[in-house]
Amino acid sequence: MIEHACILAGGRGTRMLGGAEQQPKTLMRVGGVFLLDHILVHLATSGVQRVTIAGGYKVEHLERHGFNRPRHGLDLQLIDTGLDTNTGGRVLALSSAIGDQPFLLSWSDAVSNVDFAAMCAQHQADSAELTLAAVHPPQRFGALRLHDRTVTHYTEKQRQSDHWVSGGYFVVNPSVLKMITGPECSWEHDVLTPLSQGGRLQAYRHEGDWQCMDIQSEWQYLNELVAQDRAFWPLPATHNQYQTMQT
Repeated sequence: MIEHACILAGGRGTRMLGGAEQQPKTLMRVGGVFLLDHILVHLATSGVQRVTIAGGYKVEHLERHGFNRPRHGLDLQLIDTGLDTNTGGRVLALSSAIGDQPFLLSWSDAVSNVDFAAMCAQHQADSAELTLAAVHPPQRFGALRLHDRTVTHYTEKQRQSDHWVSGGYFVVNPSVLKMITGPECSWEHDVLTPLSQGGRLQAYRHEGDWQCMDIQSEWQYLNELVAQDRAFWPLPATHNQYQTMQT
């Protein structure tokens, strides 16, 4: 299992109304606990030992809440990668912390039960340059089948099992960072696209659960899952303490 992970937590969260306007989206609470804590616990329970967090928008809030100190058994390092730096540029800004060994890279706006150990093992077995977690996206709307003006079939929102999207998790060889030339570079456009066009991008197929938190209704949905004991991802121990205080 790869022991070092990096988390991009510097974006503004412009699609999230309310809380993310005053603080980074990663500090919005799910089940009474910061979203970033949920992501860290998933990494810790997978065998990761060291995490480097790429801060940006209101990075001082992350520092104030202790995300530059050991947490959940992880050694944490918080690096300010700039306010308007693009995704690829943020990864490049972590080069000194990354070193010369493969690392896990995670976006900070989703939860899942992706098996990171299995994903890393596949990456190493394939001698891959970059492996992304391919997930089935949840459907945001109910699906209709129409015949003229008549609805012949209605399906409530469910996972789209015939579609794959990037889950925002990657296993990366440091050599990939040579593709990033500056802070304006996009991870998606300047790294993933050319690698895929050259047949050099591998996918780890995750058939389990995954949910992003891009908009407020998705944040509410994640809180509902926790409240109803239906969370499918590893929960921080502090979640139980919070629940006890609320009862």
